[in-house]
Amino acid sequence: MKIGIGAAALSAAGAGLSVALLAGSLDAQEGLAPVTVEARGGYTFPIGAFEDRGAQSDFGYGLNLLLGVSPHVGVYGGWGRDVFHCSGCARDERLQASGFELGGKFHVSDGPRARPWARAGILASKSLIETGTSKFESDRHLGFQGAVGVDVPVGDMASFAPSLRFN
Repeated sequence: MKIGIGAAALSAAGAGLSVALLAGSLDAQEGLAPVTVEARGGYTFPIGAFEDRGAQSDFGYGLNLLLGVSPHVGVYGGWGRDVFHCSGCARDERLQASGFELGGKFHVSDGPRARPWARAGILASKSLIETGTSKFESDRHLGFQGAVGVDVPVGDMASFAPSLRFN
């Protein structure tokens, strides 16, 4: 059985932390842009229809590939999931919004230390409601993702990126 949950129900704000690892020393090869693997984990806060339906904060995660097209601009694509628990529900009941992400990341500066950034993109997410032995899944809906954060280098091959994200 499928239920339709509108795009507003997919809204979630999350404070996230990500770690970016350079997939290879591609900038040493002339003409190729660096490729970065981003792993993200964070605490999610329900808003809109999720909050109205009794959703409670929980953890979310995601994985993206980022292709640098210039020192200040990159294009990312990947997958993410935000999980919420239901207030007043049984322990195993939860709401999930998960799906594909695609967008651009824009660095504000190019200093050797912390680099502030903003990103914007689209989501193609499904919502899943699990209630004990039953599962209800929505159709895939398009949505918006926006984030701001800062990349803090950790050695030569990794960075730590605290951020605030809105889906």
